[in-house]
Amino acid sequence: MGLREPIRALQDLLPPARRGACVLAYHLVEGGTGGVVDLPLQTFLTQLEVLQRAYRVVALHDVDPDGDPRQVVLTFDDAYANFYDVVWPELRARGLPATLYVPVGFVDGGPAPIRGTTATACTWEQLASMAAEGLDIGSHTVSHPDVGTLDAAGLEAEIAGSRTTLEARLGVPVRSFCYPRALVHARAEAVVARTYATATVGGGSRYTSRTDPHTIERVSIRSDHDLATFAAILRSRYWIEEGFADVVRQLRR
Repeated sequence: MGLREPIRALQDLLPPARRGACVLAYHLVEGGTGGVVDLPLQTFLTQLEVLQRAYRVVALHDVDPDGDPRQVVLTFDDAYANFYDVVWPELRARGLPATLYVPVGFVDGGPAPIRGTTATACTWEQLASMAAEGLDIGSHTVSHPDVGTLDAAGLEAEIAGSRTTLEARLGVPVRSFCYPRALVHARAEAVVARTYATATVGGGSRYTSRTDPHTIERVSIRSDHDLATFAAILRSRYWIEEGFADVVRQLRR
């Protein structure tokens, strides 16, 4: 027996959430990579239908941390061109808000954040078009590094410098930051806190009034999550599988 089965059994013992928001993290939809964070289009569309039918999709900066537990926030990492081609048309048609975390260097022609993929980045023109249509733009640094490996100058360039570039190129405020690979480091926290209103990390807990706005935890949505699992994530106060994965991620850094 793998670890997933006992973790899911334990998950069933937890009571459902009573307040706050579930923050979801996506990467690719119908990207053709075959990766675990690359969802089939129909899976994604079915998830959107569930959200529209029974939940309230809200912007990250509009969450009421003590409010309706049906609040859901959609976030997307890495700014793959796939987001512009596939995801944004579906969100725009439904009027659903979302935050796209952009690694500046990838847009400028650097390597893809997901190693081994040949997926390309959005162009600056595509990002500007989506931002003008209401997409919330967040920073995902410049080169998508483990921030714990950076010195003081590197932290400024990657964390604060990325915001400066995004705002200059896109003409919109950039208020949120996403730690690359969900790897948090104490030396980066002060720079993040003074540069952004919010920041997202790994974990699995809901966004409530007890949450530090600079360590908002998310649940990563995977291609092996069936509809029942997706529904369980949405109503949970803490998704144990994601929390366990985050602990392992921090230990392996």
